[in-house]
Amino acid sequence: MHIVVIGLRGFPKIQGGIEKHCENLYPRLVKMGCEVTVIGRTPYTGEKTYKWKGVIVYPLNLSLIHISEPTRPLYISYAVFCL
Repeated sequence: MHIVVIGLRGFPKIQGGIEKHCENLYPRLVKMGCEVTVIGRTPYTGEKTYKWKGVIVYPLNLSLIHISEPTRPLYISYAVFCL
């Protein structure tokens, strides 16, 4: 299975709750046989593609312009990025 994640700041050692969660989860998924690719945001990742604990991180110049966090369970949250 190939998993692609868009919009994280990046990792390792990037401040943020979701980033810490992903920093722990994604290498475990790699060990289970998944391919994990993260499209990180260049202010946090730098400009060069790198591999960390089997996770490929591609920097992309994304600007977060809106995020929705649902107040009710089972609703979809989303983020909108500007390229």
